[in-house]
Amino acid sequence: MSDLDVVAKRVASHAAAKNNEYGIDPVTISIIISIVTNLIKLWWTCKSQSKIRSELQNPSWLFRLFLKREIRKQVGRKNKEALFGAFLDVAPTLSEKEITNILKQVGEKK
Repeated sequence: MSDLDVVAKRVASHAAAKNNEYGIDPVTISIIISIVTNLIKLWWTCKSQSKIRSELQNPSWLFRLFLKREIRKQVGRKNKEALFGAFLDVAPTLSEKEITNILKQVGEKK
């Protein structure tokens, strides 16, 4: 299992804890992976890889704005606040190894 899958499952479990109607299923995991991948690709285009590391662990207001935009594009109205909060809860807990592996995975897909 890749680090991207592990992080997606952590985000999904945090979202489920925030919103009882939110479920953890393969579709949810794939949506979260898509959001993370799109966000990293977008940020990578604008900034450097080192900036992505810092933004993932301590998101700025601009990064949060891009995150909200990606979530709004892929998730229904009821679940977007729970998912946004879950991303912000999980992001500071990411280890350097997880971030490095995620960046490698996204870089390979790029």
